[in-house]
Amino acid sequence: MEEETRKNNFKEKKFVRILKIITESAPFALLLSIILFGAEELISMKESKDLTKNLMTIQSSLSTRYLGEFPNFLRAITDLYSEVEQGDSIVVMEDVLYYGIHSDPEQFYESSKKLLDLAADGTPVMIAYYAPNSLAFNMMVNEWLLSPEYYKQYRDTLELFHKRSMLFKTKKKALIDSCFAINKTKEETDELIGLLMEDCFGDIFEPQDMAKQKERSSKMQQEEGTARDDNEMARNILQERYFIKTRDADRAAFERKIENFRQSVAVFIKSSGTAARTQVEVQQMCSKLDEVRVKYLGKDTPLDSISYADIKNMYIDMSLVMEETYQRYPSITLIPVREFLSVRSWLVCSDKNGSKAIMAFPSRYDSSEIGFYSTDETTKEYVLTMRQGILTNYGQ
Repeated sequence: MEEETRKNNFKEKKFVRILKIITESAPFALLLSIILFGAEELISMKESKDLTKNLMTIQSSLSTRYLGEFPNFLRAITDLYSEVEQGDSIVVMEDVLYYGIHSDPEQFYESSKKLLDLAADGTPVMIAYYAPNSLAFNMMVNEWLLSPEYYKQYRDTLELFHKRSMLFKTKKKALIDSCFAINKTKEETDELIGLLMEDCFGDIFEPQDMAKQKERSSKMQQEEGTARDDNEMARNILQERYFIKTRDADRAAFERKIENFRQSVAVFIKSSGTAARTQVEVQQMCSKLDEVRVKYLGKDTPLDSISYADIKNMYIDMSLVMEETYQRYPSITLIPVREFLSVRSWLVCSDKNGSKAIMAFPSRYDSSEIGFYSTDETTKEYVLTMRQGILTNYGQ
């Protein structure tokens, strides 16, 4: 009983703190306070059905409504697109173009189909998202694939590596100057540098890890013509290390995640009386996304053979498939950004019926996001101000 009470108290505090961030609307705060704090008392009342009905009426009339935690609000995004009229425009800010593909693939495809239909009709659409393989993108993947415990260890170890790197560079310069002064051969100098590396990084990296990563980076450089620096190699080693630790700490959870990845990329086009104009386009997109999934995860590949790099590259290639699809529509403007977006947002700008938006705020307590629907003008101004900042920094 005490444990249940503690959990309930935590949940109440969680939502109350988030609501203070989201809105200053007194009716909205009052409504949610009643729902969160008085649910059990309301249920016990004879008038609970009527009261609940009244509460829902109040909620539907408010300018800001709570939609639930991710992925529950994905349907609301599709519904929002369905309200677009001629002359409206759409502004989207999301971390990735395949937002929701694993958590609710059916809604991801329904939303994609609806958005492309609107674009085909000429509705202006601007989408800001993390550029594939950018710092923001990669840090997001780290948080997705590493458990909270090992993500922290990864960040701490990477920070230690950066500090040691500065020390290594200083000592290496002094060592080379000293070897040059006393005419040591290149072979002797290289051996001393190797000992210095072991001294600076021996407690961070296993020698075989560094050798394996250098070999892999050398191969990639030959194939792509792009050099990999020591910082990138260090990140790759640590990502793989803590990915394996995450996997081995809870293999059942890891297996569920991989199976979810494997199953989520499939065609979810429902047959209906009126086929979407872009149905073939979306089916082709689905097919390409499925090819990406099979390429990196396979159908029966053993779990231990799936690396961090496999899943990261799968995400990158998914982004490229989505980019390729959207770029076929002149009315869609893609703005890849390299900085973190504070919120996810989907805004329909309308001069006729007022602008409407869905905003998803990251929770401070877990990895989920909390969605809200709003017709408040301040929400519109907030999103448009963000859009202007993005266009100023990243627009062509």
